[in-house]
Amino acid sequence: MFSVLSVLTPALAADQSTLQFLGFSRDGKYAAYEQYGIHDGSGFPFSEIVVLNVSQNKTVVSVNKSLQQDGSTIDGARAQALKAAQLSKYGIQSSNLGRSVYASPLGKSSVQFQAKNKSYAMGVQPITFKTSSCINPSVRGVNVQLNKKVIFKDLALPKDRVCAQKYAIQQVRVWDKNRGFIAFLRYEKDGFEGPDVRFWAVSGLLP
Repeated sequence: MFSVLSVLTPALAADQSTLQFLGFSRDGKYAAYEQYGIHDGSGFPFSEIVVLNVSQNKTVVSVNKSLQQDGSTIDGARAQALKAAQLSKYGIQSSNLGRSVYASPLGKSSVQFQAKNKSYAMGVQPITFKTSSCINPSVRGVNVQLNKKVIFKDLALPKDRVCAQKYAIQQVRVWDKNRGFIAFLRYEKDGFEGPDVRFWAVSGLLP
């Protein structure tokens, strides 16, 4: 079975996607996740699947399926995205879920967790960029730190997180065999009927 990371969220957003971890590869080199839901405004179903090279924190596959025909279903969008992602090519297995070392539906800006008998602290700090293409002219990138060391920092307005605002760490999973981790960030962005909630991930190897 796949791991559903976010199912219950208060009605704070116009468009709340559901996050699902799809698994690590057996060697821990790759990890995949999906977010899916219904677009506010149009009402069309969508599914997005991302495969990351864990140690490099690099996206190797990004699939976005939005079905814009009347009668389209979330299951249909998910099936098309899953087929296009070709997860077997990267050895992704739904049984390789690793361990969840932190989880919270709404997330926090700083969290602590244990892995391999070590203590870790992870935090996110917003970075402000100016734009004229969003409802709020001040949009947010993010700085992610692990044990006070920067592991990711936006240097420019991120194209894959257009009009992003609030960030929080929602879940951290580890693959003990190679010390790999994937941290899921929950963020809000401008939506048609209010703020939408989306997810994004940072990965790497625990020191």
